[in-house]
Amino acid sequence: MEIELWFLLALPLLFAVGWLARGFESKVRETDNAALPRSYLRGLNLLLNDQHDKAIDAFIEVVKLDPETIELHQALGNLFRRRGEFDRAVRIHTHLLNRADLPARQRLLALNELGQDYLKAGLLDRAEDAFVQLLEDRNHRFDALRA
Repeated sequence: MEIELWFLLALPLLFAVGWLARGFESKVRETDNAALPRSYLRGLNLLLNDQHDKAIDAFIEVVKLDPETIELHQALGNLFRRRGEFDRAVRIHTHLLNRADLPARQRLLALNELGQDYLKAGLLDRAEDAFVQLLEDRNHRFDALRA
């Protein structure tokens, strides 16, 4: 069995290219991950210090960096509702419900939060619709009936 010369030269070259590509990808991933926790931790710190406006700004920055953070969307919607910005809270929770990749449990939690948003905003018919949808799930019946 005879090995060709070009194959022997190409093998180390391909190995080197793969090695360099791996290093480049890990550097990009590290910078993305480093930016997320800093903003997130800053937002938590501001929230604990009762600086809700600055905390919301920090959390919005995190959501822009990583739009897949479901729990952060929930928390941001709750902060908006607590501040009386019901339209923004409804928009965030509706956005969560419209996501196709949202797990069933998270979908029910978002529906409950949306119902709470409507209830606090005084939109009782919409709140009722959300809570009636929650009644279909036996795990959230108590929450729906309590509201």
